[in-house]
Amino acid sequence: MQNPKWVRAKVEDDLRRHFKSVVTQGQYSPSEAIRMFMRRVVRIPHATESLAVSKAIKKAADDVANELRSDAPCASP
Repeated sequence: MQNPKWVRAKVEDDLRRHFKSVVTQGQYSPSEAIRMFMRRVVRIPHATESLAVSKAIKKAADDVANELRSDAPCASP
């Protein structure tokens, strides 16, 4: 793994707490869940047009949500 860099985002405290609660129930850390999402977004080919980017983000979010619901281990990059 390369030297990690920080990614910062402001979110509402209720959302942050609920997110942390949900992902830790699936035995993931919040960082792991965010990395899963980011990996899926960048893997989607031709995500350069605004509509394609929007669809890529939606698909990545759906994929990660499905994986978090399953008992499958965290996918590697």
